[in-house]
Amino acid sequence: LFFNKQLTAIFTLYAEREDVFDEQMLSLLSNLSKDISAAIYNIDQAHQKKLDDVTIRRLSSAVEQSASAIVIGNTNGIINYVNKGFTELTGFLSEDALGRQALDFGKETILDKSYTDMWEAINQGKAWHGELMSRKKNGDTYWAIQTISPIKDPSGNITHVVSTSTDNTALHEANEMIQQLAFYDPLTELANR
Repeated sequence: LFFNKQLTAIFTLYAEREDVFDEQMLSLLSNLSKDISAAIYNIDQAHQKKLDDVTIRRLSSAVEQSASAIVIGNTNGIINYVNKGFTELTGFLSEDALGRQALDFGKETILDKSYTDMWEAINQGKAWHGELMSRKKNGDTYWAIQTISPIKDPSGNITHVVSTSTDNTALHEANEMIQQLAFYDPLTELANR
C-alpha cells in the first residue's frame, strides 16, 4: 500500500492451496492495492481539508474582526476586499470600495518618492511601512500609519497586496506641536533657534 508515493504498509495474503495466485488473481490484488492506497490518500486529503478549513475560518475571522483597516487588492491596485475596520475608519462601505482603485480612497499626501519606494518594496517582495494622509467619506482628513505587504502564491509570484492601517491623527498632531514648540516661540511664532 502506497501513500504519497511511498510504501506505507504491506497487505499479505496466504492460501492453503497451491497455485491460487495466478496472473488473474495477482492482477486483482494489484488493483485492490491501488484502490486501498487511493482510499487512504482520499481520507488524508479530506482530513487535511478539514484542518485547512478551520485555519481559513480562524484567519478570516481575525481579519474581519481586526480593529485595523484591512484592504486586499490585486497587483493593479484594484480592491478585492475590505474589512469592518476599514468601514469604521474611513466611512466607506465595502460596496463603495470593491472593484475600485485603492488610490481613489483619499490618499491626500503621498509623495512621489514614498509612492515609488512603496511599490519598489512590494515588487521586491518586501513590506512597506509609512504614514499617509487620507480622506474619509465625509471629507475629513486623517493621518494613517500604513503597512502594505505583498501576498505571494506558492511559486513566489506576487498575486495580491494587503494593506493594514490605523488612525494616527492624534499622535501626528502632537508631534507637529512638539516640533512647533521646539523651534518657534509660542508667543511670537518666530524661530527661536
